[in-house]
Amino acid sequence: MRSKLDENMNKVSLRVNEEDNNVTKKSYKVYSPDQKVLFLYYLQVKLFKAAKAARFSDVSKRTGQQWTKRIRDEPEWNIFEKQTNKDKRKTGQLQEEHKEFIIDLFDKNPQTRVEDVVVSLQCSFANFSLKETSVRNFMTNECNLLFKRATLQTKERNSGKTLQKRFEWVEQWTTTDMDFLSNCVFVDKSGFDINMRPPSAWSKVGTPAIVETKSTKGDSHSILGAISSIGVVDIELRVTEKPKQCKVDGVERKRKQTSNPKR
Repeated sequence: MRSKLDENMNKVSLRVNEEDNNVTKKSYKVYSPDQKVLFLYYLQVKLFKAAKAARFSDVSKRTGQQWTKRIRDEPEWNIFEKQTNKDKRKTGQLQEEHKEFIIDLFDKNPQTRVEDVVVSLQCSFANFSLKETSVRNFMTNECNLLFKRATLQTKERNSGKTLQKRFEWVEQWTTTDMDFLSNCVFVDKSGFDINMRPPSAWSKVGTPAIVETKSTKGDSHSILGAISSIGVVDIELRVTEKPKQCKVDGVERKRKQTSNPKR
């Protein structure tokens, strides 16, 4: 069993030496898992001193001594974790309570500006001093919020009265022989014109996003479609007629009064 372990460690040592030979320029030393395995092998199996175990595993003497001290003083410490200065790292001002506050603020008013969020945080939390950039990054990365094109809806759309009417409608038609999969046809309409374009475009900073078209207006067309569970029942393309102007009897068009001509 011991000879098998020694053989495996020899293979690990060869890999470490090969990796060191491939490093051509001096950079910040990052120790590989193989080097850490070798260090633990020489330290805990061969019972070498920290400096000697570090030398045989191609680890700096000072780092090997620090690892040995942490292994002795902190039994729960894992040498294979990424080494960071977590104890020296400052705790950010934005925490879970700020996250809940921001999300609740946008739930009440989705069009709140970032500068208004900063002001609200300063009024609600003592010693809050972050700027808009930090708050905006926190909103995007931690609160999962994005700035999008707003879709306007009336308050009555999802009011209690409207929801009750929808429920009663469903209850009423549930008692009939209506079946979505056998005897129902769904009709829908979509309008467009030939000059329609996406609402957004790219442009250089400081210049407007201009997209050239033949005209800013065009004849409106409507696509009428009817589908069922079997497939498309019918589809038609219609040109929307312009409303006709009707002349009402007894009503005359007033002429625009002109100013007195100069003499």
